Amino acid sequence: MKNQMIRQALACSVALGTLGWDVTASAETRPDPAAEAVPQAAQDATAGKDEIVVTAQKRTERLQDVPLAISAFTEATIEQQGIKSIEDYASRAAGVSLSRDSTQASFSVRGIRSTTGADTTSATAGIYVDDYPIYDTWFRFTSPDLRIFDVGRIEILRGPQGTLYGATSLSGSIRIITNKPDLGAVSGKFEGTLSTTDGAGQPNYAANAMVNVPLIADKIGMRAVGYYRSDSGYIDNPVRGETDVDDRRSYGGRFYLSAQPTETLSLLASVTYQHDAQDDQTATYYFPTATRTIDQWNARSATRTRSDLFIASLAADQELGGGNLNFTATYGSNKSKNRFDASPYSAALGFPLATPLIQPSDSNTKILEARYTSASGGAFRYIIGLYYNSRFRDFRQEANQPAIAPVYGTDRIYKVYANQRATELAAYGEGTLSFAERWEATLGLRVFRNDYHFTSSVSGLLNSFATPLRDFTTDVTNGQTDYTPRASLSYRPVPNVNIYATASKGYRFGLTNYNSGANGGTPLTYKSDTLWNYEFGVKATMWDNRVTLNTAAYYVDWSDIQLTFRNANGQGYITNAGDARSYGIESELSFRPNASFELNAAVTINHSALTKNNPGILRRAASARGAAVYGVFKGDRLPGSQELSLAGGIQYNLGNAFIRVDDTYVGPSYIDFMKAGSLKIGDYNLVNLRLGYRGDNFDVTLFAENLFNDRGIVNAVPNADLVGLTDAAFRVRPRTVGATLRANF
Repeated sequence: MKNQMIRQALACSVALGTLGWDVTASAETRPDPAAEAVPQAAQDATAGKDEIVVTAQKRTERLQDVPLAISAFTEATIEQQGIKSIEDYASRAAGVSLSRDSTQASFSVRGIRSTTGADTTSATAGIYVDDYPIYDTWFRFTSPDLRIFDVGRIEILRGPQGTLYGATSLSGSIRIITNKPDLGAVSGKFEGTLSTTDGAGQPNYAANAMVNVPLIADKIGMRAVGYYRSDSGYIDNPVRGETDVDDRRSYGGRFYLSAQPTETLSLLASVTYQHDAQDDQTATYYFPTATRTIDQWNARSATRTRSDLFIASLAADQELGGGNLNFTATYGSNKSKNRFDASPYSAALGFPLATPLIQPSDSNTKILEARYTSASGGAFRYIIGLYYNSRFRDFRQEANQPAIAPVYGTDRIYKVYANQRATELAAYGEGTLSFAERWEATLGLRVFRNDYHFTSSVSGLLNSFATPLRDFTTDVTNGQTDYTPRASLSYRPVPNVNIYATASKGYRFGLTNYNSGANGGTPLTYKSDTLWNYEFGVKATMWDNRVTLNTAAYYVDWSDIQLTFRNANGQGYITNAGDARSYGIESELSFRPNASFELNAAVTINHSALTKNNPGILRRAASARGAAVYGVFKGDRLPGSQELSLAGGIQYNLGNAFIRVDDTYVGPSYIDFMKAGSLKIGDYNLVNLRLGYRGDNFDVTLFAENLFNDRGIVNAVPNADLVGLTDAAFRVRPRTVGATLRANF
């Protein structure tokens, strides 16, 4: 199998010689004048123009010189391809796969995935808005999806980024880099979109605006961004007699105030806010019948989510000793109030009535970081830094049904209250030595201390039928000191070719199962997991920068992996399930022979599987599918890991007009370790079509997303593991057709 995959990967890599992908990239922090000097060259690189410059290692470098696998979408690419959300950019990038359920969307890199469902531990890959990590180090009740407007670029760093970015980057990171104030000119932008989705009762619409104003020329400036988006629902609920139940809305904005008091000192203050709301989940029947369609779901009680994200940041950058000294202080909060359908539990108790489960949550994060980046010239360059992160979260889950009280002596089906505090203190450094004309070596190390305190109380019939009003309490404190190194070696046989090898370590916190309490088979805690990523890559540019081909082969060893299972009550829990490995190849290429024609594509071939037996784990409780299943075993494929994914696009420019077609193929995978009895997801193909006209200060685009109305399954939930319930599927949004008007001044 392994040899066969390697042969397939090499064949696809060669095939990409006729295809392409936009490989501009960056991973900057703010404010950093050296990093900010590069956006236009990075965003508009085409045949005959300047080299693409990136800051993936927190310093300004040419993309082709960086010994890492990096992809990104520039601002021009974002607008050309109509990218608006995580689903849009994750599906187009090499080595990245997406999962989505009723409350959160998440992604994995190189097949490193803990679950296809809602993460009850920290994610395996992180999303950053500038320097702020959106994903929590613990249970993510919602996943804010920042609106992609006035964004300079979206960067995707594949492989662990633990040295410079810490524990939230076990297998990789996505960084959303927003545009900052221009101190020299007044400018503005407006974008409006109107569309309709097959099966939806109302149109979709969005409005975005930006204004940039220098308050004191070349000294002080501000930039303000605002947006609103409404997507109409298309899923019907015949049980409640309601149609188009899954409307969703988001609104928010960003405000920046930038100052340049001296030629060597830069200051930046910023505030970001976003509100997201969804009126019901997008679940549908996994197995449709004559009376159950793929646009229906049967919940007695609506699943509603509300979340508010707030980020405030202050940063200063001082040129010092030929380099830059940077200080950043950030505060963030994420409040959510979710409501789920607990009717199946009241039905199991003999009362098939609408029963909501409420779940309010409140978290806040404080981050301090100081770093010094040396000058880029010379044989040796380096970066050193200190980092502090403190996170606190409290949450509650409660389901009550008054009708059951006369029979069971209480209306409490389930109740949990928990809070968690985690801190990380780290010191990091990375240095690069040019030790020969064509050779460079990089060594990096992050040493950190994590401390964690968790308390919870759990009660209710679901937790203990015998003593439903008893509070089962948990109080856990632990800490760990560890390190994440990185080493790279690169060789340039000719100026346009960079051959590199990289080894890096990733790390993720070990935490607590909040619902352990009295639940049999649910462990109280689980250990941290780590992985080592070994990567060999080649980056090459040809034909006056008209062709860029980047290919990387990787092998990942993942130890003590945190995986999600279900206990006998159907509740998810985390445990360490042994070791796994993932190996494959990624290849990306952009081909722009002239100003009229662009062709781009990406291919990923991957295999991820367990390498150890763990026969004692309750893998699946007894249910309608059959008897209980125990154990996970060597060779079992990791849940949600795709073995093949493809993405590509063709654009033809005719004067000011253009036509573009994008095609994405998501390979098949399964939500469990085994195929037999598991639910299959993926194995679908999405085609988007865009026609547009670009004027001097405006452009108009007509678009059709999911042109052929493929209803592929992004994720699934095995509800039938609980007797009497129905498997749920989360499908691709139906065909959406509309128009976007964009104006600039």
